[in-house]
Amino acid sequence: MIGLIGVIALWPGGSSGHARATGSPTPSGPAFATQEYHDSRGFTVNVPKDWTQRKPTNGSYIDYLDPQDNNRRIRFNIEPTGGTAASFAGVAEGYLKNNTGSCEAPYQRVGLRDSADIKLAGQGAAELEYTCGNGATARHGIWRFTVQNGKVFHFFLTVPGGKFADSKAIYDEMVRSYRLGS
Repeated sequence: MIGLIGVIALWPGGSSGHARATGSPTPSGPAFATQEYHDSRGFTVNVPKDWTQRKPTNGSYIDYLDPQDNNRRIRFNIEPTGGTAASFAGVAEGYLKNNTGSCEAPYQRVGLRDSADIKLAGQGAAELEYTCGNGATARHGIWRFTVQNGKVFHFFLTVPGGKFADSKAIYDEMVRSYRLGS
């Protein structure tokens, strides 16, 4: 639990990564332009080309924000764990339920999946989908986790509730393009 609090709150540590434009969408790719983000800690993933990267000075996570709506955000992180992807997803859910600064009440689980068909970078993974808040403050998030060599690699997409359907393709592209290794 302490590790997850660091993930969501301050995420101590550092990251050195960069983004590289990958051009316009292709028939076999997403319906939006992407850029490749390479994190020196061991993963590469596609993000929306026009989204802006934000790296906090005191954290290890990386955010990308929609420049047209800063309430649409994706976040990437890696941290040590002794658990499984599913156990880490459960800890994440507990944090969201109990910390209204990160997830305004009421918290509602849409799904917690860790079946054999949930993958990230070809590895077994878990996925937590949830909603928070009501009305104008409603949010919808989806979060994927995989554990490799004692580290949990994870990312989430969180958006205003009414923008989830339109934003889900971004998450799907991150899942599709996520690769482990430097």
